[in-house]
Amino acid sequence: MPENSYWMDFVDELNEHCHDYSAMEIVNWAVTGELFSKIAFTTSFGASSVVLLHLLSLADRNTPVIFLDTKMHFSETLEYQKTLTGKLGLTNVRTCSPSACQIDKNDPEETLNLSNPDACCNFRKTEILARALRDFNTCVTGRSRYQTKFRADLQLFEYDNEFQVLKINPLAYWSKETFQVYIEENNLPFHPLAEKGYLSIGCAPCTSKINSEEHPRSGRWRGLEKTECGLHASSTKKNEKLETSFLVITDSGFKIHDDSVDFIDVSADIIPQELFKLLNNPTVRINFASFSDGRGFTLARLFRLKGFKGILRAKGDLLPDQYSMLRRSGFDELEIDPVVVERHSKAAWLAGINWQDYHYQKRLGSSFDLAHS
Repeated sequence: MPENSYWMDFVDELNEHCHDYSAMEIVNWAVTGELFSKIAFTTSFGASSVVLLHLLSLADRNTPVIFLDTKMHFSETLEYQKTLTGKLGLTNVRTCSPSACQIDKNDPEETLNLSNPDACCNFRKTEILARALRDFNTCVTGRSRYQTKFRADLQLFEYDNEFQVLKINPLAYWSKETFQVYIEENNLPFHPLAEKGYLSIGCAPCTSKINSEEHPRSGRWRGLEKTECGLHASSTKKNEKLETSFLVITDSGFKIHDDSVDFIDVSADIIPQELFKLLNNPTVRINFASFSDGRGFTLARLFRLKGFKGILRAKGDLLPDQYSMLRRSGFDELEIDPVVVERHSKAAWLAGINWQDYHYQKRLGSSFDLAHS
């Protein structure tokens, strides 16, 4: 589904046309296939997930349901997932998880959530969902306006620039009380942690109990300004642009450019002999004038083979899908030009950071040091 003004206008028309539709009517309409092809439901199997899944079970139990198992869920959540799947008769639940290789690379001690929770959410959730949604152009979520301030203006339909899918939110206008009444009237099982004070349930290390005076979402990332995991960060009508201070991408995601680091800048047309004079410098940056200029890749490869052990950064007019080639050539990171940032979504830039998982040279056994390849 391409991002263009047609889809933006289409979203407006859908919201106007369906404003008075019930959640059941929207779910029924979504799964008929008459308008929304290649559709999937996404769910965390959290405290309120049962409502959306019950509506789906009444409409079409074989519709794909994507469940992100971050490998850090409560055991109660995993058991609840099995219970609901069986009770509701859902026949197409797809569990998607980070691979062991990804975990070993990004969070071997499983403490990344303490130092960089955004990076943890990115590789355990956002990247996994991005891959899971490649086969779909529409997804249905269980979000509602009451859940967070970030969702206060949530619409029934929205276009997600990051995942490039149409999102449908049948429960957008539901209140906390509406959820509660629906679960009780339909005799649906509550999440086992809900009665223990967990009313918004995510990964175990980042979820805590709340008291009766707190907002249901208060138990998520307690003590931090963070309120969203990032799965719905760009579900808006306007394209999300990266902040200009976050212009460096590494295998761990985005980081702030450190002005105190003194890079030696060279252009991609420098002759190798001149570049080799910089072998003892700790930080070198090769500037690409164009994404089609392959000389920078060759220079990086030669520079590493000559023994350069410092930080090698690429900068300039490059494309998201060139990140893996940059890493294989010897670059450690990519500094994205602010002008280039505007042309691509955040997800497009982040999609390549697991390049080693699919690296054919690694699978075949290359003699070249993959720490710099």
